Amino acid sequence: MAFEEVRRVHGVVVFQRGEALQSPYGYAWSPQGDPAPILADVEWSEDHVDHRFEHLEGAFYSWQGRR
Repeated sequence: MAFEEVRRVHGVVVFQRGEALQSPYGYAWSPQGDPAPILADVEWSEDHVDHRFEHLEGAFYSWQGRR
């Protein structure tokens, strides 16, 4: 699997796979549990991104950002 970008914010690692219709998507690893409240106030760029996570297994989540 190839990733365009990997970020670590507040202990959550987000692996960006790409963008669809200018919305980033990929996976997140969060050993602290649901990453949504942890990343709720994080601004990653000048464009605001709303984060959406779906639990996959263990500490892994699918991730989609919406601009």
